[in-house]
This record gives sequence, structure tokens and C-alpha cells, in this order.
Amino acid sequence: MSEAALQRLCAMQAALEEASPTWLREKVVSYVSLYIVFDPAQIRRFEVQQCLRQIWQQASRVDLVAASVHVIPVLYDEECCPDLAIVAAMKGLTVEQVVTLHQSATYRVYALGFAPGFAYLGELDEYLSVPRLPTPRRRIPAGSVAIAERQTAVYPSVSPAGWHVLGLCPVDLQPRQPSLQSPFKVGDEVRFASIDRARFEALGGQLERVE
Repeated sequence: MSEAALQRLCAMQAALEEASPTWLREKVVSYVSLYIVFDPAQIRRFEVQQCLRQIWQQASRVDLVAASVHVIPVLYDEECCPDLAIVAAMKGLTVEQVVTLHQSATYRVYALGFAPGFAYLGELDEYLSVPRLPTPRRRIPAGSVAIAERQTAVYPSVSPAGWHVLGLCPVDLQPRQPSLQSPFKVGDEVRFASIDRARFEALGGQLERVE
């Protein structure tokens, strides 16, 4: 997994979108792969492979694909999110240092999945890398901002979770249309911005302790 590999895959996806071949049914970029569904009634697998090889070679020479930037407000609050103190103790940091490290990076969307609106973001600062919880929680609130290993994410809906929750986001990130899987797309950039309780509530957030 790397920015360079993801960028090349996104360029390849963009080239396929521009060419819009009639045999192409679906394409999904994720981490280090591009998943392709094609119509075998229109083209043979060998021909698809040849086409993809050519596009892959061309993608190594294209300019960077422009990425959308999302700034996500987060309430980092020990009272609501006790994992803040747990992660700080595990890494020998203060809570303030954990918050600073988490919001100082610009993250890349590497994959979409698990639930509608859920984006896997990387890479997390190595000083914050922690394993998943030994026993996943059965329920965390929508908007939970969590970390595990070298990744971070926002849970867009109430969900079970095995990641450490550092904060809460007041913004509704669930897809508004059934056909959409996420407000993000692979290759987008995401930044987190710390807010206080007053701003959290003003943006429509509901305070709920993560148990």
C-alpha cells in the first residue's frame, strides 16, 4: 500500500471512465487493486487483459489526479471517548499529543466498505498505531472517529466496532441516495479539525459516551 500505487490506480480508473468502453460494467479501486467487471458477450478476457495492461502503462506517466479534500470536525473528549486516555497510556503520550498527532496529518481514502459511507483512511502516524480491540464493542454512536493499526475512519452510522474511538463527528456522513456508497471516493484527502462541545452541538451533534 502506498500513495504512488493508489495514485496510479486512480489514474487508470479515470482513463477507463474517459474511454467508457461498452464492455465495462463496474470498476472499484481499493488499496492496491482495481476490480473490473466486464461483459463476456462483448469481449474476451484476453482482450480485456491487453487493454488494461496498456492503460496501466499509460497511467505511470500521467499527471496526478485531482483529489477532493474533506475537512471533518471532531470533538476529542475524554468523558465521551475514554479510548483517548487508553491510547495515550499505551503509547506513552499525553491526551493532547494524541489529539495533535491525529489531526495534524492529511489522510488518503484507500478503500470504501464495511458499511455505507465508511472510508478507510491512511496512513496514521506510527506513534498512534495501536492494535484492534481484543473484543469488539457491540455498539458505538454514529460519527465515532476511530483508529486501528495505521488506519483511521469515521463510522457513519451506529455500528459494532473493534477500533479505538478518539472522538465524535457531528456531521452526518451517511449516503443520501441508495445508489451512493459514500460521500468520499478512493483517492480523496481527509483532514480532521478539533472542535469544542459548543461547536459540536451547534453542528447538530448528539453527545453520547462510548462504552
